[in-house]
This record gives sequence, structure tokens and C-alpha cells, in this order.
Amino acid sequence: MGGNGAMSPEEFAKVLDQYVSDHHPFIHSRWSQQLLQGKLGIEHLRGFALEFEHFLRAAPRHFFCVGANCPDVIPDDFDMRRKYAENIMDDLGVNDREQDHFEIHRRFAYAIGLTKEELDRSTPAPFTVAFNCGILYLAKHLPYEEGLAAIGWAQEGLFYLGMADRFADALKQHFGLRQDQLFLPPTEQETEHSGAVRRAVLEYAITERNQRRLLEVFKTDYDCWTVFFDGLYYRDILHQ
Repeated sequence: MGGNGAMSPEEFAKVLDQYVSDHHPFIHSRWSQQLLQGKLGIEHLRGFALEFEHFLRAAPRHFFCVGANCPDVIPDDFDMRRKYAENIMDDLGVNDREQDHFEIHRRFAYAIGLTKEELDRSTPAPFTVAFNCGILYLAKHLPYEEGLAAIGWAQEGLFYLGMADRFADALKQHFGLRQDQLFLPPTEQETEHSGAVRRAVLEYAITERNQRRLLEVFKTDYDCWTVFFDGLYYRDILHQ
């Protein structure tokens, strides 16, 4: 514990990772729990895919907002502008279109029986619009380090901590999907993106106040994702 009451970077990283492990909505939301327990049907998965389509349409803007808020520095190996440019190039499949996250999702959607026409003409439900607006606010209007924590640590921690495997295993076990039919991007790629993010966030988390703020950012980010998953749960399961 530092003189200002702040935890050491190592201690605080463990706290954030534990928060991800205990609360990430991809594992702990009501909808996700139904998936992990094998209680969802193919129609529920299609409902998810039609809504997640609209997160992926919006996601590049979230990354561009965080990247635009990066400080003006002398470029070096730790320049987060460079890291975000590399990240967005990977996510958009600039060098390998097969790795475009949107195209990966489309392959998943086709594998569960949706057509290109259904996806193209789909419109987001109100809860998906609200979710996207919340994530955009975090990326655009928070201090750069806090937006980075929301988009690059709270969300991507699903991969860094190996939790995405549970979601992927449920899709394979309960729906017979192959690895190449899953919408989740490669864990190795997402984990590679996390190192620089974690370093930048921990450099910011040097005071007790900033550490409290970062925990609140994680909570708010997960609240946004819970709006999305609870929207699916109430619409497609509870009120079906």
C-alpha cells in the first residue's frame, strides 16, 4: 500500500482481474448462464447474433474514440496511438480479411441458420442501442486512461483471463459448432493487444482516487453489457 492509500500496481492489477473474473457479463449475465447450462435453443442464439451484429457495426467507432483521445507524445514502442492503430487494423482485417471480427461474426451467424439478407436488413433493439450509446460514452468522454480501461481491459479481460473458452465450449457442446464457426476472435490475438493497455492503465492508477475511478469504470462498462444481455434475456426467454 502506497503512502496515499493506493495499492501497488501489482496488487491493483490483481483486483481488476478478479473483478473481471467475478463479474464479466459474457459469463455472469443471466442470458450467458442459460447458455453455459445448455438451456438455450437455436432461436435464442439467432436472437443474440442479430443484436451482436449491431455491436460489431458500432465497435470500430469505440476504438477510434479511445485512439483519438490518446495524448500527443514522442512516438516510441509504448505509444498507445500506434497500439490502437495496430489493434483496429487487426479487428478490421486490414491485412487479413478472414480475421475481420465482423466477417468472423457473419460466419457464425450463417452457421446457426441466419441469412445475409436477414442480417443486412436487421435493426437493433432498443436495449442494443442503449448499450452501444453507453459504451460509446465511456470511449469518447472519459479521460483517455479510463476509456482505455473500459474498452481494453474490462472487455478484453474475457480473453486475457481465458474466460472466453467457457463461452466457446458451450457453443461447441450445446450447438455442435466447430471452432472456425465461432464468433469469438482468436484468444492469442486479443491477449497480445492487452499488454500495452494494462501497462498504460496501471501507470494511471497511482492514486487511491484513480483506482476507485477505474473500478467504477469497470462496473459501468459491465452495466452497459448487462443492459444488452438482460435485454436478450427478458425479450427472448422470460417473456417469450
